[in-house]
Amino acid sequence: MPSPIQTRVVSLETLPELLPTFLQNLSIARGQIIVDQLHNMVDSGKADGIDLVVAYEERDGIEVDIAAAIAISFQGSDSATLLHATQFQSESPNANLIEAVRFHLDKLLTLRGMRFVQWASDVDDFSEAAELWREAMGFEWAADLDYLSVSIDPKSKRDSPQRIRLEPTRWLMGSMINEDDFARIVDQTYIDTLDCPALLNFRTAEQTIASYQQSGAFAPHLWFTLHRAEAPTDSADTPPIGVLVLAMHGTKVAELVYMGVVPAARGMSLGKEVIQSVIETVQTAGASRLILAVDQQNVYARRLYDAFGLKCMLRESVAVKNL
Repeated sequence: MPSPIQTRVVSLETLPELLPTFLQNLSIARGQIIVDQLHNMVDSGKADGIDLVVAYEERDGIEVDIAAAIAISFQGSDSATLLHATQFQSESPNANLIEAVRFHLDKLLTLRGMRFVQWASDVDDFSEAAELWREAMGFEWAADLDYLSVSIDPKSKRDSPQRIRLEPTRWLMGSMINEDDFARIVDQTYIDTLDCPALLNFRTAEQTIASYQQSGAFAPHLWFTLHRAEAPTDSADTPPIGVLVLAMHGTKVAELVYMGVVPAARGMSLGKEVIQSVIETVQTAGASRLILAVDQQNVYARRLYDAFGLKCMLRESVAVKNL
């Protein structure tokens, strides 16, 4: 008779042996994403931010692994990513098994100072087992995302924006000067947003900004406030109308991390000029590709990106929770 479910932390040395079973029910694309993220953690010297919890039973005196969950987190950040959680055996998953995995993993992440966890999965995975795992692990659906990409010719010329101006944020000793002001603008852009509105129940602007800064692709010289072209520089009477956050993956891939415009500046067809500014900026930075994620329900943003030739390369569903 099987023993009660137990859990343990597994060392990274056993990860290569465990991965084939761990990833067997995922799409090839999702499995590759997880492998790449793990490789990046190891290659960047951050392997100690990987947590792998295995649930097991003793059967005839032998420990039999029956489920596992793996998460990554970064020192200095309060947000973690659950890469995957699954059951190995063919039997239907049960809530007790998942609760055991959840309890152990949440405890590890809490000890690391994590307060927020996100979990991305294939957008078309509506299986009963997948739904049970998400719910029993304490996650709530936040958004279905399309990941878009477009090649950028560094020599191509486009019309320069005429109605907006980008002003770089200023940094001192790794900290943004006037970060509180930047956060207030971000807060304003969240009003009636169509970009993952469910996340507003989980993260403040300050927390989101901090998580951007902890990313391995963080590029402070590519953080901007948006202004009307005619507005005087550094004038309190003409505050910014939005923000733009870009990141760099290596030297050739730029990411549009966040673009937001305050309500008073919406409805003026400024989006096209913002994207033109993005392309000019990443061209100057030497990037040959631009990537971004967009909420599938944000049809207005999707039309804008379609007009600039961005194509979908991946779709995923994102679930989140607070610890």
